[in-house]
Amino acid sequence: MEARYRMEENPDPNGSSGKKLLHPRLIPYKTYSIRELMRYGKDRSTFSEADISGALKLITDLVAENLRGGNNVEIEGLGFFSVSLKSRPVMDKKELRSESVHFKNVNFR
Repeated sequence: MEARYRMEENPDPNGSSGKKLLHPRLIPYKTYSIRELMRYGKDRSTFSEADISGALKLITDLVAENLRGGNNVEIEGLGFFSVSLKSRPVMDKKELRSESVHFKNVNFR
């Protein structure tokens, strides 16, 4: 894989001003829209853009429904989707009520 990247400083949790560790961050060549991918897909298969659009809409709906239901979703060959949560910091789990736990993000690995 040919990739362009730049080196960026890691955030310092202690706030010290000393030398910081670096990590690589990808510089993408382009961001493809779903419309572009559907057009490419149509040219590489017997499916029409409408067929691809309908299938993507169905998959999107099913992934979202399952994530809302507390499940993880694997799309073979692509990766795993999961949900992360957030709450205020507590020392004991009995200090937290379910109303204080909120959706944070959809993760992709």
